[in-house]
Amino acid sequence: MRCIGIGKSAAQTFCALMNLPPPPAKFERLYTPIFNALETASSRSM
Repeated sequence: MRCIGIGKSAAQTFCALMNLPPPPAKFERLYTPIFNALETASSRSM
């Protein structure tokens, strides 16, 4: 949800409407490994 710029409150509302568990509170921990993997994959494909 942060990737499309609507923030945490919108993500919480979306998860509630879709009957999903709430989004992770500490997304920053997960963001770095995902970003590194995407960066590596994109540099290898160019």
